[in-house]
Amino acid sequence: MKKITASPIKRLIAYIIDWYLSALCMSLSICLFASIYQGKLTIDTTISKLPFSYALTSLIVGIILVYIYYVMPQWIAPTYRGQSLGKRVMHIRIVRTDGKDVRSLTIFLRTVIGIILVEETFNNASFVLRSVLGMVIDNQLVVYLYYAFCIVSLISIIMLFKDPLGQMIHDKIAGTFVIDTKEK
Repeated sequence: MKKITASPIKRLIAYIIDWYLSALCMSLSICLFASIYQGKLTIDTTISKLPFSYALTSLIVGIILVYIYYVMPQWIAPTYRGQSLGKRVMHIRIVRTDGKDVRSLTIFLRTVIGIILVEETFNNASFVLRSVLGMVIDNQLVVYLYYAFCIVSLISIIMLFKDPLGQMIHDKIAGTFVIDTKEK
């Protein structure tokens, strides 16, 4: 059976679902460390109110939780390999460019390196990363970095439409592309 590249609309809807759920993972980490710091339960997700050590720890734990969010479905059920909850709902999944199933390391490269660190614009974990960076470097530099990452993200979106496999930058980094799993 020939693999059909997923449509940009399906990818966008899956991304919105995953953005929201992964943002909850990041927020959970911030709330946890804000509560530990304040010595009481708090629902404040403003990471810049935390001391740097708490903010950095919260960022690291949050990124781990986001990664777990993306790989957990395939750990629970191998038939979900390459699918986050958003991708599962939209009947799309990630595969390697050779057509084989992705592994946890591939998801790490795609999500943590490609989306959070390289494209770095349209992701909650990236926003938290910029906030923590703003605690140790000049905020104006963080703003310039944000503009640079916006350009990278726009290039990635253009690639989605121009690349034959619909590969964005994070797909190129991980050697993946997204396919439609519904039979046509």
